[in-house]
Amino acid sequence: MSFSLILYGMAGLRMEAVAVVSNCAISILLYLIAAQVLSCSAVITPNQDIAFMASDDDGNCITGVVVNTVMRVAIAWTAVNLLMSNFMVRFVDMSQVWLSHLRWISAMAYAFEGYATAEFKGGSYSCAGGLPLDVIGYLPSFLPNTTSLQSGIVTSTLRNPGAGCVVNLDLATNPMKPPGSILDYFNLFKPIWLTVVILAGYLLVMHALTFGAYLLVGRKERR
Repeated sequence: MSFSLILYGMAGLRMEAVAVVSNCAISILLYLIAAQVLSCSAVITPNQDIAFMASDDDGNCITGVVVNTVMRVAIAWTAVNLLMSNFMVRFVDMSQVWLSHLRWISAMAYAFEGYATAEFKGGSYSCAGGLPLDVIGYLPSFLPNTTSLQSGIVTSTLRNPGAGCVVNLDLATNPMKPPGSILDYFNLFKPIWLTVVILAGYLLVMHALTFGAYLLVGRKERR
């Protein structure tokens, strides 16, 4: 928890009480879920180790690494969570749509939605200061086919957009318009309380699976 708060402060995230508490709650639940998955995998997997041996050019053994089956299960779960978090690859951009259904077992996907909602929901900041001159100078090279960037009017507007310029971080107010915010871009619409409830339910399911695994192992040992 302390490490999470340190990162939160170093990243300069939203300092409102609701955002901080929501971030902490999601972080705690995510940690507990990961720990419970590891405990569950330790119960259901066989106690069998696989040794991977690395050799040099002469065939001499230089390293022996023992990887436990439990760790492989944990790594597989972590991989699914990272790849199906909706951050590295958006679900809407996946060409293999069937693969995106793994998101329902990705605790990180729910956590990412909660983190983003806590940070950007209802947020906005002023852009009245405009873009720095060096950034404006680079824009034509970044967007060579956008001839309007050569216009003095456009350049002047980018430098001084006016006192009313505001960057909206919240959901678009008009659903008929294209996505105009970070939450729109990632299709994040759940309220924070629902995300917390889902993660709490995920944790309860993992506890139930672990308990069931212990019962099965106990019955097997009696035999």
